[in-house]
Amino acid sequence: MKLMKKNCLLLILGLLSFNALAEPKPWSESSDPIQSLLLDRTVTPFGKQFFKSFSEAWNSNQFNSGNDALHLLVKESLLPQSRTLIQLEINHRVVYRSILSHRKRQQIDQDAQDAFQKIAQFIAQQALQQSNEDIAISGY
Repeated sequence: MKLMKKNCLLLILGLLSFNALAEPKPWSESSDPIQSLLLDRTVTPFGKQFFKSFSEAWNSNQFNSGNDALHLLVKESLLPQSRTLIQLEINHRVVYRSILSHRKRQQIDQDAQDAFQKIAQFIAQQALQQSNEDIAISGY
């Protein structure tokens, strides 16, 4: 019985060491299934509706698939007088900020579309600056 346990233990150790010696596959960015990350940090139903409309526009447009990994954060802060501050950040940089009124619920979808257009313009400008270093450095 001891011999059988010892043989099993040696077999397991041998398999583990074989896996450790195997050469790991190199990671490539193209194998990463997550090209962008959209995070929701809204707190009110108003903010949740804004995020839903914005994320539908974001997901329906595939312009972001060729860019570097983007981390987009939709953040909501409550303000006095039934207002809210919606802030969108890309890779920890604020690129859109707007104060919206809770009394104008019918405009949420339009505000989200406007925010999406601004974000799309920002991403396009960043891609252009990265592709042409002369413009990125000097502005000319």
